[in-house]
Amino acid sequence: MLQILVDAYQRRNENMRMADDLRQQLMIQEGTDQYRHESHPEYFEVRYKANGVILDETWAKLRDILGEEDFKKLDKYVDHEFATRFPASLRGKLAPSPNQEKSVDFPPIVSYEFFIQHVAAEDARVQSSILNGATNVPRQNYSLAAHFPAEEEDRVIAIVNEGNRKLVENDQHMQQIVREAEEQYGLIQARSMPIPADLQENHHQHQQIITDTMNQLKQELGTDYFKNLDSWIKRRWGHGGVIGGASSQHGTQPSTQEVHP
Repeated sequence: MLQILVDAYQRRNENMRMADDLRQQLMIQEGTDQYRHESHPEYFEVRYKANGVILDETWAKLRDILGEEDFKKLDKYVDHEFATRFPASLRGKLAPSPNQEKSVDFPPIVSYEFFIQHVAAEDARVQSSILNGATNVPRQNYSLAAHFPAEEEDRVIAIVNEGNRKLVENDQHMQQIVREAEEQYGLIQARSMPIPADLQENHHQHQQIITDTMNQLKQELGTDYFKNLDSWIKRRWGHGGVIGGASSQHGTQPSTQEVHP
């Protein structure tokens, strides 16, 4: 197991080195004002897509060598220990610092949005690999990780993909509303105006799509198995970290902060 993890660590480090080199090259070619490396296709391929493949392969290898029961124990430990960037076993044991990460619990609708995005992105990667002729493409086994029947795996993925499709359409509509307002009133004035009713409705629809997806998953799996899925989602996407300066004596929030699942 250690050999598998060390190999994955080294491969990811090499990807990071290659990505940094590529970023420097692209910045020189395109200019720093126009270049946005995070969304550049070449940078995405080298860093994010390649790292995702390594993670999926490592997950599959560990599952294969450990077997289902032992892998469940490892999966549960990893979900608990590394739900945020600061290891769970060390929380409260070290003296706090002004910039120490603080854990934040997300509301369910946020956790499920992360889950939906994850499943849809992974499924898209798998389908793309298959279309390009790849065989035995590694992918996460959600029924094993979240402890629900294996025969429900495809149906759960289908429900989540449909929810993601609706979220994408809703987001595109929101962007259209914002663009039209900016074109009509100008960027600065549009952003200083009260939120229009159609944009508020768009936000409501966004939340409703996630709620409907949650309800469909519960209906499909039944109460008991849905509890297993819900617990897994909360462990993996239910917490984040806030990093920032210490609050003042009056209880004000840090001036800068980073939130991540």
